[in-house]
Amino acid sequence: MNKILGIIMFLNLSCSFSQNQFDSILSDLSKSYIKDNDIKDCVIKTEDYSTLKVEEDTRLYNNAVNAFRNSEIEIIEYLLKFENDYTPSTWIETPNPCSSSYTRSRNKAQDVLVLIDNYLRGCRTLSKDSTSLKLNYDFIKSFYKENKGLNKKEFQKKYIKQMG
Repeated sequence: MNKILGIIMFLNLSCSFSQNQFDSILSDLSKSYIKDNDIKDCVIKTEDYSTLKVEEDTRLYNNAVNAFRNSEIEIIEYLLKFENDYTPSTWIETPNPCSSSYTRSRNKAQDVLVLIDNYLRGCRTLSKDSTSLKLNYDFIKSFYKENKGLNKKEFQKKYIKQMG
């Protein structure tokens, strides 16, 4: 009985750790403003960020990109929880607060599909553009369900083959 209880507690801790780890990755991906020098300059001027703060955000963002790329395929299941989340997202790109011409059009539900596509294609950097018209939640959920038993490399290969 104690062994079963111990196993259940271990599994709960493992799931909680993964979720906390994934939450942290997404939190740090929200610092995507660091990819654009104009936005960095604007943020330093208008939001009174120090260059040290920007350097720290750059480090956190780059670490998050690496952690995201190196995550196991369970991150897909975690990301699918955002399917109906239409709140604004800065995981992929940040609007320039100094530009009046930029209109925010992305939300978390949209960015998740792009993140999953980047992850499954093994991209080294996060691209904001997805090239496939097949990319939608029904496809991703079905693909994940059918292939989640594969190792990460085989999963990615199969995805790339199927997406073209």
